[in-house]
Amino acid sequence: QVSARASSSSPQGSNNNSFSENFFNSNLPNKLLSLLVLIAISRAGVYIPLPGVDTKAFGDSVTQGGLLSYIDTLSGGSISKVGV
Repeated sequence: QVSARASSSSPQGSNNNSFSENFFNSNLPNKLLSLLVLIAISRAGVYIPLPGVDTKAFGDSVTQGGLLSYIDTLSGGSISKVGV
């Protein structure tokens, strides 16, 4: 009985190791890293103005109210900055 208990507790410990090994050997960490890189690029693109657009005039028209102002508020103000 003692040996059965000892053997039943050891697979539980190996499950934790196998989970971490399976996680880091899978494609998921690479996919998470690429997702974070894409989010960082999109956030940085907000601060690059579009050429040929008067950003001050567009920002003023957006902040006057209406649906576009609401969407701009939800996006964190990135629409009124007219970024790439």
